[in-house]
Amino acid sequence: MSPKEKTINKIRKLMKKAEAEGCTQAEAAAFAAKAAEIAAREAIEMSDIEWTEQKSGRPIGKYFFDPRDHDLKPSKVRIKWQESIIHQVALSQNCKLVLMGGNSYDIIGRSGNIEIVVFLATYLSRYAIEMSQVDYVREFNRCKKAGDVSAARGFKAAWLQTFAETIHSRLLKMRKAIELEYASNTALVRLTDEAQEVQDWMNENMILGRSKALAGRSSGNVNGRAAGRQAGSRVDITGRATTNGSSNKQLNS
Repeated sequence: MSPKEKTINKIRKLMKKAEAEGCTQAEAAAFAAKAAEIAAREAIEMSDIEWTEQKSGRPIGKYFFDPRDHDLKPSKVRIKWQESIIHQVALSQNCKLVLMGGNSYDIIGRSGNIEIVVFLATYLSRYAIEMSQVDYVREFNRCKKAGDVSAARGFKAAWLQTFAETIHSRLLKMRKAIELEYASNTALVRLTDEAQEVQDWMNENMILGRSKALAGRSSGNVNGRAAGRQAGSRVDITGRATTNGSSNKQLNS
């Protein structure tokens, strides 16, 4: 078995584990993230011949992300924090996001990369929804006890917005860390090339319009922003679990 075949075999095994019946969203995201790490490093380390062969076996295509297929509530309007998370996860895997109305999207990229995006984006979205509610209830009860429930107004919106911002920052740092590690390797350009190839495919196969950036005033709830920032810093963006002191938490599947 060639090095290329061994790598692809590792990735396939991880993705099969992620798709296995009984696998939680957190576990699936962990397998997907490990596959992403292997894919990114091997893309740099393999020979030019192996890289060319691997690309031919992973064609560029698109996947329709319907929130209902991933236990997420559909929306007729765009959801800024959720869109930001999915967009940034897609970019981290050299994929592109096309808005298809509300919180539905087309994810464009190479096979393998798309699957990783779907797993991680779903996990992080579900985590944000669940944990923002947990923190909001705690904050509301605290405010109620203090005699001013109005102080909890805007908490969840601030939590979600800041969580998405923190995830964005962490994904960028992860990418830069890999680039720094392989800074002297000329094959590093493959990561940039792959993203450009996806853009070229879109230009040739899709009619693309321009989407407006989502406007909106940032929620100024200080406690909500602090809690969202803590959650975004704490959650393992490989999808394995979160750490809170000495205890570990996992999402309910």
